[in-house]
Amino acid sequence: MNYKSKNKTVIRAERVAGSFTTIQHRIIHDKRLSTDARLLLISTLSDADGFDFSRTGLEKRLGISDYKLEKALKELVGNGYVKKTKTHAQYFHYTISEYGNLNTESNDSVEMNNDTKTDISNDSQESSTYMNSPQFKKDWERLSIYINERNQYVNFELLKESVANIKCRNDVFELKRTQDKEIKKNKRQHYKTLEEFVNGGYASKDLKPKILKEVRRLITDGHKKPSTEEVNKIRFRISHNKYKNKVKKYGFDYETQLVDNYENPLD
Repeated sequence: MNYKSKNKTVIRAERVAGSFTTIQHRIIHDKRLSTDARLLLISTLSDADGFDFSRTGLEKRLGISDYKLEKALKELVGNGYVKKTKTHAQYFHYTISEYGNLNTESNDSVEMNNDTKTDISNDSQESSTYMNSPQFKKDWERLSIYINERNQYVNFELLKESVANIKCRNDVFELKRTQDKEIKKNKRQHYKTLEEFVNGGYASKDLKPKILKEVRRLITDGHKKPSTEEVNKIRFRISHNKYKNKVKKYGFDYETQLVDNYENPLD
């Protein structure tokens, strides 16, 4: 069947059982995931629940190397879509969640799912009209994406309390405004922690402001907390670039120049 809009025509395939997959929009549009990670998750979810997780099979199906598969898998683990549990020797059991709520770094979580909606929609007769409306479904989906993307900075204790008190659309907006303030506050606190780490580290005085500028950009623009390991990578990159610029300036290895300056004149 064909569907037309002003500037496109979509030709839909027939929905034959076993030949198509239903995926939540927030997975497809999750900006935290790379293309490989998103395709790996979608491909895995397209398999029957009783189908074993096969790394070799997925590599062949997606046409990617073992290195790329491992990198994509780490992304999914880091963002809570996959959990690896070692069973024995080199074997793992894989848990895959469409909710993205398996991240062990965030033990507190609110599952933004139908069960939660049912609990809060039964609170009063006043709330039932909004809770059962298509508008609430849209608002809830947007809120779910917002919370899941920023789960490392979210105040989950306050979130659970706010979710339980939703009765109308304004409550959803108020919840988001409250979490916006909490997220900004938690970002500032995390920046101060990393600032202390950088200032107490081995970087030279002229490099520290550049490192902190990169850290500030990561925290401001991103939704995931940068780790001290990531900060060390930034320090190494900036330090390496500084060294490369010196090589360009002197035309040879900077360290060699220092050695040449202190050569024994008797040699």
